[in-house]
Amino acid sequence: SLKTDITGVAAFNMSSNVKLRYFKKHLKWLKILGIDIEPVENVWYARIYRAYAVTLLSYLYLYSFLELIDIIQSPDFNSMTFGLSYFVTHIIGGAKITILALKKTRFRQMFLKLESGFFAPNMERGGDEEFRLVKAAVRRTNIHADLFNTFVWLIIGIRVLYAVFDKGAVATYYDKGLNITVSRQIRTLPYKAWSPVDLNESPAYEIMFAIQTSCLLLYGFYIGFLDSIVYGMMIHMNTQYLLLRHLLSRYVSIAKKIALNNRENVQDELSESIKLPEGIEKTIILGGPLQKIIKRIVHYSAEYHIEILKYCDQIESEFSYLMLLQFLCSLYILCFQLYQLSLVTNYLSFDSISMCLYLFLMSYQLICYCWYGNEVVVQSSEFSSYLNNTEWLSFNDSTRKSLLLMMMRSQRPTIFTAGKFAILSMETYITVGAFGK
Repeated sequence: SLKTDITGVAAFNMSSNVKLRYFKKHLKWLKILGIDIEPVENVWYARIYRAYAVTLLSYLYLYSFLELIDIIQSPDFNSMTFGLSYFVTHIIGGAKITILALKKTRFRQMFLKLESGFFAPNMERGGDEEFRLVKAAVRRTNIHADLFNTFVWLIIGIRVLYAVFDKGAVATYYDKGLNITVSRQIRTLPYKAWSPVDLNESPAYEIMFAIQTSCLLLYGFYIGFLDSIVYGMMIHMNTQYLLLRHLLSRYVSIAKKIALNNRENVQDELSESIKLPEGIEKTIILGGPLQKIIKRIVHYSAEYHIEILKYCDQIESEFSYLMLLQFLCSLYILCFQLYQLSLVTNYLSFDSISMCLYLFLMSYQLICYCWYGNEVVVQSSEFSSYLNNTEWLSFNDSTRKSLLLMMMRSQRPTIFTAGKFAILSMETYITVGAFGK
């Protein structure tokens, strides 16, 4: 390990004493929903929890199967598109749940890495500014989860009100026993799902009503928390670029502070003056003590930059094809919902308001991925120019080479893609929105 009295940067490699749990809220609620990213230590409790998780997820998957049967048996195109607009969402939600459940150990490692080592805020490295930036990223991630779940409550709640107050349809059928045509009032349910029993009778109607409402809420919460984790990681990568830039903006002042703290009477050694002819701009060449410390800080920054790139590559590797599925499903949903809205006559009804909110939530989901993917692209693209504007002229050749390597690595921006087909950027979002229309 490095000695602080020689380099002064050993403290950078130490995690902060103040531990921040970036996804504390998400992990807590996912555990309630049956996905234990953090392992359960008690053996008996773990068995009970596993049974609970299997039961809960089976309950959701069974409901999706009932939706599929209803779509297959749909009597007309309008009924089929209505069922598909929600079934497709549940399919992508089920895929996300399955991937998270199967890879929870890997995701736990990603969370731990994000909260430790280079990525943890460090008072010695960046002061209070690091904690401010990281806490802002955590707060933004939590806000997105809360906002998504609020819309889930609104959409399903309004749909429930629609089912409660709707008078229902009137169906007619021929009774062979009585030899007459009989009219029957069909009770309205919030959503569509097949059932082997007559849902017009109690208590079958009330039971299916509760099943639909609970399943839709559960799917909404799963999707909200899982999505906010993914683009929460993008938010934190954007923040890590800001932390690295903050470090590089003050490495000379940090080096001077370290040198003055570690040695006495070194003021004359901190810089060397060079006499130049009049009219030529003077460049201050930093002295030997500072050059050694700055060299170590720059090397540390280069390692920090490599860790950011590796983590971004890991996000891309884990979620790229899931993002492709998300984009394709979102396109289908946008088309189905716009078609359903074209059939509505009263745009102030509970039915149409719920559809509009659902359409907005799908757009919000896409814009979050594209917006935060775009932020990382912008930060990584500007990083090379930022390095070029630092005080590199004052450094020795070894330090300049390290900075040059960082610049070369920054020439290629960090991007997140949807299955390698489309970059997550605002340009992609505009294209998808135009296609949906």
